[in-house]
Amino acid sequence: MKKYKICKILLVILAIFLCVAFYELLGICVAYKKQPEVSNTTKKETKNGSWNECSENTERAVIIEKNPEALLQRVRLIKNAKKEIILSTFAFQSDESGKLILGALHDAADRGVHIRLLVDGMESWIDMEGNPYFYGLSSHENVEIKLYNKANPLKPWKMMGRMHDKYLIADGKRYILGGRNTYNYFLGDFPGHKNYDRDVLVVCDEPEKENSVNQLLEYFETIWEQEDSGYFHDNKKLANRKSVKNAVLELQNGYKNKEHLHWLKKKFRLQWILYFGLALGIVTCVFPYLALEIFEYLVLFVIIVVYRAMKRMNTKKKLVYTARVKRLLATELILTAAVFALVCGFGGMKRIPGLCLILVSVNLFLDIVANVINHPMEAGINQHYINDAVRKLKSVPGLTVIGVTGSYGKTSVKFYLQTLLQEKYNVLVTPESFNTPMGVVRTIRGSLKPTTEIFVCEMGARHVGDIKEICDMVHPDHGVITSIGPQHLETFFNMENIQKTKFELADALPEGGMLFLNGDNDYIQQQAASPAYDQTPEKIFYYSETEGTGYCAKDVKVSQLGTEFTVVTPDGESERFQMRLIGAHNVINVVGAIAVAHRMGMTLQELRIPVRRIEPVPHRMQMREHGLVTIIDDAYNSNPVGSRAAVETLAMFDGIRILITPGMVELGDKEVEYNHKFGNYAADCCDYILLVGRRHTEPIREGVLEKGFPEEKCLVFDKLEEAVSYAYAIKGQGHKYILLENDLTDNY
Repeated sequence: MKKYKICKILLVILAIFLCVAFYELLGICVAYKKQPEVSNTTKKETKNGSWNECSENTERAVIIEKNPEALLQRVRLIKNAKKEIILSTFAFQSDESGKLILGALHDAADRGVHIRLLVDGMESWIDMEGNPYFYGLSSHENVEIKLYNKANPLKPWKMMGRMHDKYLIADGKRYILGGRNTYNYFLGDFPGHKNYDRDVLVVCDEPEKENSVNQLLEYFETIWEQEDSGYFHDNKKLANRKSVKNAVLELQNGYKNKEHLHWLKKKFRLQWILYFGLALGIVTCVFPYLALEIFEYLVLFVIIVVYRAMKRMNTKKKLVYTARVKRLLATELILTAAVFALVCGFGGMKRIPGLCLILVSVNLFLDIVANVINHPMEAGINQHYINDAVRKLKSVPGLTVIGVTGSYGKTSVKFYLQTLLQEKYNVLVTPESFNTPMGVVRTIRGSLKPTTEIFVCEMGARHVGDIKEICDMVHPDHGVITSIGPQHLETFFNMENIQKTKFELADALPEGGMLFLNGDNDYIQQQAASPAYDQTPEKIFYYSETEGTGYCAKDVKVSQLGTEFTVVTPDGESERFQMRLIGAHNVINVVGAIAVAHRMGMTLQELRIPVRRIEPVPHRMQMREHGLVTIIDDAYNSNPVGSRAAVETLAMFDGIRILITPGMVELGDKEVEYNHKFGNYAADCCDYILLVGRRHTEPIREGVLEKGFPEEKCLVFDKLEEAVSYAYAIKGQGHKYILLENDLTDNY
């Protein structure tokens, strides 16, 4: 009897399923039978020749072939938008690339940019419904999200009416149109199968005239206002959900925590004892009556001793307890106390040993949680300081702001500009390597005076959008891009991202501004030639190794005493210069500074004496004499181009040439390759090569020995002090030249 009832129930369920399936299938088929015919009017309009007519408005277009470029250009358009962003897509997912787009859109909305997002109703049902990332975006006051033909199982005849449009419009002037949807399969360079598609980037300089941008906008408005286009979620209360708040925080601050977790993963071998302690602590908390107390306290003691030793290892500077660090530590302390009290409350005193093990072991992760908790407060504090800096900038009448950026050379050019321009103007520069947004803010609030005439602002970057963030604050009048090369590849991922990020300075320049570009750099030449940068007000190139239409260095003569060269201006004017800096690679940076000063109103003759006064920037080919030993300090350098130039400069000296280096870091997947090549270069230029750190320098050693360099003259040391002591002890006739090249950060 029971079996009969079960069979009956199953038959009823099957019947219901078949009825629903038949209903859905019938509804879909009916839709194909009732397709309306194209009207004669539409046919006539399509056949006329207006589609191919020439327009008076000049539009420029470039094909986007690669997926990483497609992602970068989308983020770039969103970050540069000032008024409105329109994004239409068939599918939008919250994977890595999707979150980058979502984060950029949320940031734009925070800046006051109006966002309109149109997504197909079927795909949105799958990917967006119930997703806190999209709820967080839709609940923003400056964001509207509509779905085309929302999925409705009760109306299957509408199921196949899908929208496959994929385009992004920024400020009614630029758009990307193509076949790429908004997730990893189409955008970026993330693991897994990739789609190979194409987009076209179109730039319109005269949007008020008839053009393709206006046609696309008109088409979008038609779809947007259709009855089938309904709002995704118009409920602003969604923003109060805990999951939505966490999603928004992740979009705003997630990249910092990702970097921290990446470092922990990378350094797992150094942290194994902490993970062991964590596992032991969890086991003991679950089973508190295990007789492990003595062993636990012993392990706890070992963990503390080892961890303290690790924290001291390879550190060059003590931790500075800034106000932000103190707030972070306070939050971590509160979290620790809360967890401790909770466990003790439920488990009693017997769980204390295990709890102590857990708390010590998770110390490395607590700053992630604390950072997320503190982010709204820190963002508010930072914004207060930023607003104050912006106000102070506006209060200085006639102030000229010169932005300086580049993969390398930017700090040197900044100080060279200070030396040259202060002969005629009241100049302020960002000190040392203060090239982050808050570093710039600190400089403005603390040092900008009403009498300041020129502010030279160094702009550093480790992520796409970093330069734009600083530009949005200081609004540079002119810009200098010193170089583009493989640096910080761990965060930029590829050279295309570095190129676009450095040229965010070009995007920020106003009409009448000047952009000074290193003409010797192939990446700069390539990017400057892109149609996307034709709108740059004025591009001024400077050269030291090649010739072109700009400022050129000729007849370069390098000696141990310094460098001589002649600068020829675009107008044919020339002047001979002398400087104490060594190395031909320094000439390009000085020529760039001369070009800026000359265009700012100083004559070449006026610049001769200031050029002689230029001092080496600390730790950048800085020479110090110690009796029969000359130290060439280039420790700050960390890029392949500069490292090669440094060892080639060392090769010019007559004497015993000694290289001391720990190698280059933050070069991503190319790190081993670049360090191996560095070993090849060094073998041709040095008499001794002393490496600091055994594991990290192995690629350099392989490159050195590959060139037939004597193995007994290529030695590896654990500490810098040991290598320097050995270099001083090397016996031989002649002067010793010791090049300190590259430096490792504390966490390496």
